[in-house]
Amino acid sequence: MMVINWLPFLSRGQTKADRTALAADSWRGKTGQGQAHKPLMTIDPHSKPQLAPGVRLGENQGQKVLHMPERALRLNGPSLEIVSRCDGQHTVAQLVAELQKLYAKAEPHKVESDILGYLELLHTQRALNFAS
Repeated sequence: MMVINWLPFLSRGQTKADRTALAADSWRGKTGQGQAHKPLMTIDPHSKPQLAPGVRLGENQGQKVLHMPERALRLNGPSLEIVSRCDGQHTVAQLVAELQKLYAKAEPHKVESDILGYLELLHTQRALNFAS
């Protein structure tokens, strides 16, 4: 089971270098030339993220888990906060605004960037769709 807790603006108990390395290994990975990847998609702030068919949020041994065909992602902290709001009712803009309030100590643009990156990652992994 993969653990998704990479949102660097919220990682506790890690140094800035640890968070940077973790982010580099995730959706924002660095290319061999040291340049960051460009986003693969543009997310419409008015779209409503929802779990893809065959994907569900469940629990395993007291841990929240995102069950997908042939794999599962253990969720905690900010990743759980994001996925729990991907219900087809919240828009991306609402999701970002709620989490910016929840994590008010972090820089708002950083929170937004990390959320959009995580949504993009879930979409790329076919765990998430966006409704209009």
